[in-house]
Order: sequence, then structure tokens, then C-alpha cells
Amino acid sequence: MVPPQGLKVAVAARHRAGDYDGSSWLRSLGWDRPGLARMLPLDRLEAEGIAEVLIGMGFPLAELGQRVDIVSELHRLSEGDPLLVRLYVDDLWTRGSEAARLAPADLRSLEPGLKGYFDGWWEQQLQLWGKDSPLRDQTVTALLSLLSCALGPLRRSELLHLVPDSYGLNEWSLDECLRAISRFVLGDGLREGYVFSHPRLAAYFYEERLTASSRAEWEARYLAWGRRVLGSLNEGTLLPDEAPPYLVQYYAAHLERANAGAETLLHLVSDGWRRAWERLEGSEAGFVTDTERAWRSCQALDAQETDAGRPAQLLAGEIKCALVNASVRSLAASIPPELVGALVREGMWTPIRGQAYARLAGVPSQRAAMLASLLPYAEVRDREGLLDETLSAIQKMPASEQGEMLAQIRPYIPARKRAELIEYIRRLNSAGSRARALAAFLLDLPEDERESVIDYARGAANLDRFQTLKPPILATLSLGLPEPRRTALFEEALGCARALHYQSKAIALLAVMRYAPEVTQRELALEARSASESRNLWDTAWVLSATASFLSEAEYQREARLLIKRSESVEYNWRRVQMLALLAPLLPKDERDVLTP
Repeated sequence: MVPPQGLKVAVAARHRAGDYDGSSWLRSLGWDRPGLARMLPLDRLEAEGIAEVLIGMGFPLAELGQRVDIVSELHRLSEGDPLLVRLYVDDLWTRGSEAARLAPADLRSLEPGLKGYFDGWWEQQLQLWGKDSPLRDQTVTALLSLLSCALGPLRRSELLHLVPDSYGLNEWSLDECLRAISRFVLGDGLREGYVFSHPRLAAYFYEERLTASSRAEWEARYLAWGRRVLGSLNEGTLLPDEAPPYLVQYYAAHLERANAGAETLLHLVSDGWRRAWERLEGSEAGFVTDTERAWRSCQALDAQETDAGRPAQLLAGEIKCALVNASVRSLAASIPPELVGALVREGMWTPIRGQAYARLAGVPSQRAAMLASLLPYAEVRDREGLLDETLSAIQKMPASEQGEMLAQIRPYIPARKRAELIEYIRRLNSAGSRARALAAFLLDLPEDERESVIDYARGAANLDRFQTLKPPILATLSLGLPEPRRTALFEEALGCARALHYQSKAIALLAVMRYAPEVTQRELALEARSASESRNLWDTAWVLSATASFLSEAEYQREARLLIKRSESVEYNWRRVQMLALLAPLLPKDERDVLTP
């Protein structure tokens, strides 16, 4: 099924040990990008709230909601935790009409909290199994122990690798063992890894059913596996695409849970680990996260040393993490936004990979431009999330630069979101930027407000001492006006554009061209080309890309080949890459594929 536009996902989660808010969950889910998700703290329920839940369930639980003694016991057991209230209510519901005969004494022996609930649930499960309990099989308990220590879904091959050889587990016996505990475990191990059916079961088994020595023993298998794989990756004996996905994603988290220390985490800051992450995700975003883990750990240890008056022990490790982090981010920063969009358009990158590279860009304007270049190619179901991320990046740009970018992405903003965005635009701390954006959103404003916005935008355009904002603002405003005012304002915009010089003139003419009658668009395109040819190769390439649709195929391909040949003389490689990103789409596919890599 394709989810409808505007779909929101709500995730209910409980604080874990060491959490002071929900931010650790956002990081775990990969939802910590600004603007992507927000936390809605759920207060604990009072007794009155629990009574409302029971009454809302209808017969037979509605009767329990009227009984103060039962509600009081449920409040004691759940401690007001909404998750526990839900679990107890679900259990009561399964009892059917017997639930109405529940007595307070039936609940008083239970221990409050999540542990108390699962303890009771586990005892019931053991009684159901009786003498046929699968826990008599050591291989089954080994699987439960491994899954309890897992931090994410495990594939079939990964699970088999982790179980000691002494258990004699193989492809044939694994299915039989998993069938015995299928009530707890979901997944097929191939398309979806094995994971507990309830998100709190793993924590319960890990914290309450495994002894400290058992936890350490099974955790050691994950750590030893990780050391072997990391060593093989760095030695070149294991190819990056052969690295187990589970380990690449969760090995660093296992190290942190085991308090492995900064020096151990520093081993992750290696090229073998970087290439494994790149192969798994298509970018180095995960590697950057692991590098930052190691960096924080080094900083914390060095801070303890310096606070005690001793020299920092891991300063070299801090410097290494900083340099590696900067190097990876600089690789992303060196990719022109136009190239990101071109790679996705040509099918050489997925939109997800393009987004991953955009997130590594340290400069908000570059990140926003990269994300905006992906909007035309995103699947409908992914576009809203991408748009939210783009808007978040735009809002971190200097106010003077936001207007142009907001105007650029306006076609991709759903109508239901435009009113909220217009309010944001009104608060922009830059008159020119505010005017540019409001001009683009003019037709989304109430009719009785449009005249005042037109007057304001014209005034802001007149204040621009370079006059580069005036042509696009006036041309954009003209779109929302009836004749003859539309033609008059467009002619004014065109006159302002023609008064500029070189690239500024070319850019202004192209901006105005979008709002011109079709019969004059080719004339303006040729005029823009003429204005750019007297300057540098980059200007010429940019204008050719923007005006190619007004030339014959033979004409624009001939010019593109000539500019590509001349680009070999461009001093800065990053500028040449930008030129190739612009010109490659103008060539036939066989020539384009040679250029794009």
C-alpha cells in the first residue's frame, strides 16, 4: 500500500536506563534531524484516567471502571504508566465475562511496575508449557539469550554464527527451535530479521531472566564477533559488502553497553569500517555517527584526567576523530547540489542515498540545495518527509538567503502547509528575502491581502542597492495580477533585468523568462546566453543548461561537447565537476554515462 500524503507516524516508547527525555529514542530511530520528529511526553495516568480507560472499553471492563478498589489496585500495579495500563487492560479483556468478577485480592499479590507484569506473564507461560517446556532444550535457551542481548533484528546467518558450535545448531534445526518460541519471536531471518514480538520482552529477559554472568557471556560473543569482522575489514580479508549488516549497525552500541572504553571505540575510526558503512547505507553517515561516539568517549576520559591535574591521555584520538569527521564531511561538502540531483535523475543514486549525503553537508545552504534538488525525484510517499527536512535546512540558512530557496521549492509544498509557511515567511528578518518569498506565494494569500503584499514587495525590491532582487520579485508578482497590470509589471521587471550586466543580467533574464509569454521566451533565452558568453565558462555552461529547451538537439549537444572540452582548463576541480553536472544531461546516454562517475 502507498501511504497517503500527510501520514504521520506515532511511536510510543518508554524511557530506558539513563534516559532523561526521549532524545535517545529519536537517535536510535534515526529521527533526530531537526524538524523531522517531535516528542510528545505522555504523563502518567491518575486513578481517574485508568477508570476512564476501563469504561471506554465497554462490557465487561466498564463495570470494573466503576469499582474504586479495582481501579486503585490497577493504579498501584501500573504506577500510572500508560504502557502498563494497556497491558493489564488487554489481559483483563481476554478473560471475557470473568473479568467482571475480579476481586482486589486477585491483584494485591502482584508486584507493581513492568517487571511485576512480565513476572506474572512469564509464570503463566511456564504453566501453559508444563512438562513440555521448550526451555528444557539448551539450544532454545541459547537462542532466547542471544535475542535478549541483541540490539536489533538478527538475520538467519548472523544468528547461526553467534550460537556456539557446541550446541550443534544448523540450518535444519534452527527452524524447529524457533518454532518452539514462535509466540515471542517475529521475522523470517531473511527479509526481516528475528526480533521479539513485544518491544519490552528483550529488556525483560535481559534484565530479569539472565544472570549478570550470563549477560556478560553472551555479550562477549557479540563483541568477539565484532572484533573479528572489524579486523578482517581493515586487513582487506573481508570485503565491505560481506560485512554482517547487524554488526555494522550495532557493534558500536554493543561496545558502549559493555563500557568498552574510548580506546576500543577508536578502533572503529578506520577506513575498513567506513567502507562497510558506505556499502550498507550508500553513504558515510553511520560511520560519522560511530566516529562521534568515539570522539565523545575520548573527550570524557580526557576531561576526567585534566580535571584531576593529569595530562590528557587520548588527545591524539580526539584529533584523529576530528580530522576523520572533517574529511568525511568535506567529501560531502565538495559535491555540488546540482550533481546530487543529476545522479538521482540518472538512476545512479537512490533518493535515500542523496539525502544521506545532504545530511553530511555542514553548511545549511548547501544541505538545503542538495535536498531541494531531490524533491522532483522523490516517491510520493517519501516527498513530505524530504520536504520537511528541506524546510528545516532552509530555516538554518541566513535570513537573506531563505527567500530565494523558499520560492524555488514552492511547487512541492502541499496547499495545506502553505498558510503555516507564509506565517514563517512574514517573520523573516530580511526585507528582500521576505519580499522574494511572499511574491512566490502571492496566489496562496487571501485576495484582500494581496495588494498590500504587492506594495510591500515592490518597496523591498526598490531598496536592493544591487537591483538583482527586483526583476524576479516583479516578474513573480505579475503572475498574480489581471491585465493590463500584469503586462506592465512584467515589462518593468524585464527592463530592470536588461539594465544589469554579465551573469547578473543572465540570471535575471532567466528568472523573468519563466513568467514571459511563450512567444518571447526564446528571445529572452538567447539574450541571456549572449550576456553570459562574455564572461567565464561556468556562466556559459549554467545558461546553456537553463536554455537548452529553446535550441535544437544538435545545437545544444554541440555546444555542450565544446564546453566539456574547454572545462579541462578550469583551474578548480570542484567548479569543473559542477559544470559536468550541468552539461551531462544534455548529451546522449552513452556519452553521459562516461561523464557522470
